[in-house]
Amino acid sequence: MKLLGLRLCDHDSNISYWDGTKVHYIKSERIHGIKHHGYNSNVDEWVTDIEKHISIDWRNLDGIGLCGDSERFGVSGDCNWKKIDPLYKDIETVFVDHHFAHAKSYWMLEDKKIDVVIDGYGDFGRSYSVYEGNKRIDQGNSRTLGRCLDELGFKLGFKGHMLDMAGKVMAYAKTGVPSEVPNVAFDDIQKLFEDQTFRGVNDVATAHVASENAFLSYLTQFGKDISYSGGCGQNCVINGKLKSKIPGLQIGPHCPDDGLSLGALKVISDHMNNKNKGFPDEEMSIENFPFIQADEAPKTTPSISTIRKVCNLLKNDKVVAWYQGHGEIGPRALGNRSILYSARGSKERINEIKQRENFRPFGASILNGFQEKYFHCDFESPYMLYVVQNKTRNFPAITHNDNSTRIHTVKSSQNAVFHTLLTEYVITTGVPMLLNTSLNINGKPIASTIAEAERLYNTTSIDALCVGDRLWIK
Repeated sequence: MKLLGLRLCDHDSNISYWDGTKVHYIKSERIHGIKHHGYNSNVDEWVTDIEKHISIDWRNLDGIGLCGDSERFGVSGDCNWKKIDPLYKDIETVFVDHHFAHAKSYWMLEDKKIDVVIDGYGDFGRSYSVYEGNKRIDQGNSRTLGRCLDELGFKLGFKGHMLDMAGKVMAYAKTGVPSEVPNVAFDDIQKLFEDQTFRGVNDVATAHVASENAFLSYLTQFGKDISYSGGCGQNCVINGKLKSKIPGLQIGPHCPDDGLSLGALKVISDHMNNKNKGFPDEEMSIENFPFIQADEAPKTTPSISTIRKVCNLLKNDKVVAWYQGHGEIGPRALGNRSILYSARGSKERINEIKQRENFRPFGASILNGFQEKYFHCDFESPYMLYVVQNKTRNFPAITHNDNSTRIHTVKSSQNAVFHTLLTEYVITTGVPMLLNTSLNINGKPIASTIAEAERLYNTTSIDALCVGDRLWIK
C-alpha cells in the first residue's frame, strides 16, 4: 500500500510518502530556500517538488491524508487531485485536523497515553487540544504563549518572520531579572500579555516566568507520562521545567508544524487499515529517524583522519561547518547540518556569522553520559529541546545569561558519525561537548544542498567546511 501525508498551508509545508517499504519526507522551505515556505493550495508546485525529490508511484497511490487550514480546504479536504495524474482515479482522501495530526505525528516514538498539543492556532481557532487515544478530552481557544510572544517580539522591535519571534523573546527574557511573578492560570496567559505594560526586559522576564508556571500547572495534571507537541513545544525553557516534574515527558524534534505530514500519514494509514484490514501499521517505519530529509547527502562519510583534522581545528577555536548524511527533521541541528565551535569560545563570534541578535544563546552537543558532570540534568535530550542549569561558567559560548544551556545528548546509536567526532574531540581537548547550531544564517532555512553549504562557507567567516570526507580550510 502506498500513502501520502500532506501538510499544505501558507507556511511550513511538508510532505511524507510511504512507498510500502520506507517513509520519504521533504519540507518545502529546504527545497525553495525560503524559510517557512508554504504551498497554500498550489497543487502544481508541490506535485512538481515531490516528483523531483521522491520517487512516487502516482498510479498506485491508495490514500492521502491532508492537513491544511480548515478555512482554506474545508472539512472535506476538497482539492483538485486530477492535477496529480491525467489518468486520474479515485484516491481515498481524509482531511486531518491540525491538532490531531500533531498528536499522531509521534507514531515512530514511544506510545503515550496522553497527547498534549499546544500551538499558535489549529483548525477552527483552537489553540490547544489534549487527546486520550483518539478522543479529544480538553481544548481551548485563548491565545497561547507562542502567539503572545510572537506579537510581543514585533512590539519590542525585533526583525524577521512572525513565526521566529517567540524564540527571540524567550531568549531575550532570560537576560532580565523577574520581579514579583503573578499567579496566572493557563487560559489567562493571553490576558497577562494584553494587560502587561512592557517597560523593559525585566517585565518580559516576569511575564515569561509567570507563563512557565502556568504551563507547569496545566500539563502536570495529566500525569507523568505524556507526549507534547505543537509549536509551543519549541520553548526549551518551559520544557526544562516540565521535564523536572514530568519524567516521562516526550517531545519530538518535529513538534512544530514540521511533523504534520507525518501525522497525516499515520491517520490515513490507520484509516486504510480499518477499511481494508491488512495494512499493519507496525510495518510503517522511518529509517534513520530523525535524519529523514530527502535532501542532498554526501557520497562519502568522514574518515577518522578527517575527523581528527576537524577536532584540531575546533581545538584552535576555528568555526567548522559540518554537512553529513541527510538533514534532520525539525528546526534543531542534531549533528548533520551544523556549525560547530568550541564551547570555551565566544558566542558573539557565532552570532556575527549567523547574523543574529547578540543576546541569543547557543545549544551544546555533549556525549551522552557526561551531561550530569557539567549540567543539572539526569536525563537524555536527544533532540536539543530542554534548557538546563549549568554547574560551571567555564563554557561561555554555550552559557546563557542565567547560567543555562540548551543541551543535545549524543549516542552512537542515533548518530554514529557525530558521536565519533565528539569522542575524538574529548580525546583531543578533554571536553566532551561542542557548540552546535544550525547550518544557516538568520532568516534562511537550514542548508539542504552541498552548494548551499559551500555558499555559507564562502560568504561568511566560517573557517572550514567538512562535507562527507572532504575538508576545505581557509
